[in-house]
Amino acid sequence: MSGHGSALAVLYESVRIYRESLRRKHSERVLNGLPARLRKDIGWPDSGRFSGTD
Repeated sequence: MSGHGSALAVLYESVRIYRESLRRKHSERVLNGLPARLRKDIGWPDSGRFSGTD
């Protein structure tokens, strides 16, 4: 019976990692959608790449 418990633990961990990656990608889309000046002000990486300024 313990084999089923560990299989469920692996499944739950995989789902947790997947949901975390979805949240991270959503946050990146939101931040990348901000105006270049705001991205630069908060120190978002690559803000110069999107705005053409450094």
